[in-house]
Amino acid sequence: MTDETALPAGDTAPAGTRRALGTPLAATISVLVTLLGMVVLAWAVLFVTKGRFLKHPFERIASGQTAREVRVAGDFQLYFNPFNLRFVAEGMTITNPGWAKGYFFEAKKIDTTIASLSLLADRQRLRWLSLDDAHIDLQWDAAHKRNSWTLGDPNKPGEPLDLPLIRRARAAGTQIRYRDPAMLLFADLGIETVIARRTQFANAIRFTGTGKARDTAFTVAGALLSPNQTATGGENQLELRIRGGATTAHVTGKLP
Repeated sequence: MTDETALPAGDTAPAGTRRALGTPLAATISVLVTLLGMVVLAWAVLFVTKGRFLKHPFERIASGQTAREVRVAGDFQLYFNPFNLRFVAEGMTITNPGWAKGYFFEAKKIDTTIASLSLLADRQRLRWLSLDDAHIDLQWDAAHKRNSWTLGDPNKPGEPLDLPLIRRARAAGTQIRYRDPAMLLFADLGIETVIARRTQFANAIRFTGTGKARDTAFTVAGALLSPNQTATGGENQLELRIRGGATTAHVTGKLP
């Protein structure tokens, strides 16, 4: 009696079975190639257009995440160059929380390059940061519980000021405004051009300003003469001149 299901010599499985076994692998490869092609296409589109078409989506998403109004009045660029994220914005503004007036941040131009992998970490790394005519408003509320630099929920308790790690930087025309009603301390400081390379400051950080402490007006001028050591937790060589009312103080030395 002949077994009709027996395979001919040299065959291991019917052709239909071989096609069925090969289909999942072929489909997987096809999907991976398609995804890779889409990634390359998206990168190319962003690189060619500099991502200018993302300006309004950026404003909308940033406003939602920060619970502030974020706007870019001029040129906008957001793209990978070639792997790190490049961000350029002219006339960028971020409003203060509802309990504070004015803008938390505004700049004539911000130009920065962000290490892409650091976006997945808790702290971002900026390979390059350039600020032109930037104004930063640092405020505490009357109860000293909320501050302007803690983004998101406006009722969230104020957090310490946490800056990203910056490899190279340039800041020109920077103004810092500080308000702490509970401590009766108010100050407006102007910082001279600051340049940093390879996480090292190329010059001293010099500043001038005016303010008021417990109803006494003062002027201040000084310099952080050892910013690199200060940034790494070492010595803080400071030069400071303060004039308040009939009192004048000139301080030079090293602080812990």
